[in-house]
Amino acid sequence: MRHALILFTLCLIGCAESPLFTSIGADFKSYVKMFDDLYSGSWPPIEIKFGQPSDASWAGECIQNEDGQKTIIIRETSWNKYCESQKRALIFHELGHCVLGRSHSTDTLSYMYPSELQCAFYDANKGTLDIELFK
Repeated sequence: MRHALILFTLCLIGCAESPLFTSIGADFKSYVKMFDDLYSGSWPPIEIKFGQPSDASWAGECIQNEDGQKTIIIRETSWNKYCESQKRALIFHELGHCVLGRSHSTDTLSYMYPSELQCAFYDANKGTLDIELFK
């Protein structure tokens, strides 16, 4: 009986969903997982959800409340028109702000470049963009 209890406890610990993913909308989880696979550091819990960023021209925004809780707001209309590589770039950009503390860049070969680029550009430069973000 004792061994069964230990196995049950281990399964609860090992089989439970990571706390990192508990407040992340289903649309975003695969992109957060890609980011997490590339990032070797630790990061605080972050909520990611659809909503209206504070500027009407923004597709996303990282905000921090008074308690320090960080939330990424993604404009659903922008998300729905994006290709997969643009969605990845948007999530990586906002996580760059919230997790890595990165500012905007003037270099188009950076996820921190603050303007939307074409799908083909992101597809052709994914490796370079990944390296630049996590340097």
